[in-house]
Amino acid sequence: MAGVRGDLGRGWNYDIYGQYGAVVFQEVYRNDFSLSRAALALDVVPDANGNPVCRSSLDPSTPITLQGCVPYDIFGPNGPSQAALDYLQTPGFSNGINTESIVSGQLTGNLGEYGLKSPMANDGIGIALGAEYRRETLDFNVDIAFATGELAGQGGPTPATEGAFDVMEAFGEIRIPLVQDTPFFHDLSFEGGYRYSDYSTGINTSTYKLALNWAPVQDIRFRGSYNRAVRAPNVVELFTPAAIGLGLSDDICAGEDPEERTGFTLEQCVNTGLTPAQYGNVLINPANQYQALLGGNPLLDPETADSYTVGFVFTPTFFRGFSF
Repeated sequence: MAGVRGDLGRGWNYDIYGQYGAVVFQEVYRNDFSLSRAALALDVVPDANGNPVCRSSLDPSTPITLQGCVPYDIFGPNGPSQAALDYLQTPGFSNGINTESIVSGQLTGNLGEYGLKSPMANDGIGIALGAEYRRETLDFNVDIAFATGELAGQGGPTPATEGAFDVMEAFGEIRIPLVQDTPFFHDLSFEGGYRYSDYSTGINTSTYKLALNWAPVQDIRFRGSYNRAVRAPNVVELFTPAAIGLGLSDDICAGEDPEERTGFTLEQCVNTGLTPAQYGNVLINPANQYQALLGGNPLLDPETADSYTVGFVFTPTFFRGFSF
């Protein structure tokens, strides 16, 4: 990270910086079982001498990558042999890098230097204006064992993911002292903020806030605010290839009375593909694991939220350093 900040005079200051960050990921997943090898190790027949062997050991067409099968005997007094475990246990390898680049700059100004203030306030209007560019990338790679779902403990394939997006933003904030140092109005001020974001994925978002602070006396301050928050989809949510795997822990339409259990009505469950006759007759999975088609979607819309906050702050002048 590198930047520069300074004073431009007459109440104006600037702050400009650039930042680059990279998170590197590497994983070696050990001692998982190969599904294809497990199928062969459990398919056991007697050889010419009556000894148990894998059927694939007697088949000359067995691929070279699956040769060397040892029967997986889970019922023996000592459990499976080490040779069987050596045949079944398969590692998985994955690595990747996630990067973020930011260039940002802002101006802050005290407009009281130019006479812009409330006639009932001592302090002038304060503003901040700025712009920001941000780029995020992901390059996640997996070996063939992860990619094909060959590992028994993964619940499905883990696809490689690659993608990037960038966003241009402009923002501004303002603080307006309305009334200061009068009876019942030690300070009454308004705050507002707005940010516009233009994403390369084709979406535009707006976030904003409105806030009011009132301190009848120096010791007590009341405040209330309204905020609109936005979360745009990230690289994983946008670009991960679709694959079937373990992705859900609950079926919202399962159980004798789904509406009582999860709040989902017959009409809602029919929209998921359930028939009216199946409603109320779907067993709850005791393992709490369900297969799902998982993946990203480049057409995702941003999520939005509205929050309303009220509160107060107590900072007694007779108890220095205390705040509640």
